[in-house]
Amino acid sequence: MPGDSETWRGVPAEPALQASDLGRIRRARDGRVYRACRSSSGYLQVGSLGRGRTAHELVAAAWRGSRPVGRPADGSARFEVDHVDGDKSNNRAINL
Repeated sequence: MPGDSETWRGVPAEPALQASDLGRIRRARDGRVYRACRSSSGYLQVGSLGRGRTAHELVAAAWRGSRPVGRPADGSARFEVDHVDGDKSNNRAINL
């Protein structure tokens, strides 16, 4: 958003990438910000190292830590990243 300062952190499993607290993804090498595209499921995806990755997973890894291994106590297949406000396109770190 205009006027907001933006802070970047490295993505642990993707050393070539950085994620901002505003939900944007860029290359660490040259600072090129990736353009996100909406997937058929409604999530924003960015191209990363030859494969598409969801922006919310990259931002969550950088700002909340790596996804835990194993299964959640409720028996679901894996831990999920929650969008607090329910908006799949709002990938700000504070919303995940």
